[in-house]
Amino acid sequence: MASGGARRDESWADRQGAAVLPASSSLPSAADRGAARAQSPQNPGQFTLWEWGNNRFGQLGDGSTRDALTPLRLTEPPGVRFVKVDSGGATNYAIDSTGRLWSWGLDNVGQLGNRLHPLVQLKPISGGVTLTRVSSTAYEVAGFFDPQG
Repeated sequence: MASGGARRDESWADRQGAAVLPASSSLPSAADRGAARAQSPQNPGQFTLWEWGNNRFGQLGDGSTRDALTPLRLTEPPGVRFVKVDSGGATNYAIDSTGRLWSWGLDNVGQLGNRLHPLVQLKPISGGVTLTRVSSTAYEVAGFFDPQG
């Protein structure tokens, strides 16, 4: 086991063409809740978003509600590159390279922040706000914007 509870499984990664985290790396806290960012060995400097676990409310963003027992690469919307991620229970959030916030999953109390308030959002949608950082719990979301980056 690598630090942070991550397992390096090169055979799985080889089969999937997946990014493999070095055994010495530690994952961000969001990884323990089912979301991680990993650098692609095919494109150094390019990060990809991987999610796994419970998907009852579409929080894995793959367009389904099927649970994932192994990491799935999240397909970003066309022209979008996610650079930061946070997981809050059954809802996930990402900030793209322009600072735009995206969210998907459960929206029973408005935590997607898009005013549409569907119960479940199966794919990432933009909330129309620009942030530098985002943090969330199961039902609350806080964002920070620093004009200096």
